[in-house]
Amino acid sequence: MKIRTVKFPNEDVIMQLNTSTTVADAKLALRIQKEIPDVENIRFFYNGREMIDSKTLGNFSYGVGTIIQAMIK
Repeated sequence: MKIRTVKFPNEDVIMQLNTSTTVADAKLALRIQKEIPDVENIRFFYNGREMIDSKTLGNFSYGVGTIIQAMIK
């Protein structure tokens, strides 16, 4: 499964994650990959709603190629 997060309008980040990955772990992976100082500065949104850290990516109904937006403070 590929999840594309958008950090800036001109930059996409592709991460290989599975459905058992928690949202919190996905944020940590993004933080490490993009050298973001603090994971608390990242918020993920899918389908217009903020994703809850304790949920797994499999808890959200999406398919391959789905875009998850990342808001970074």
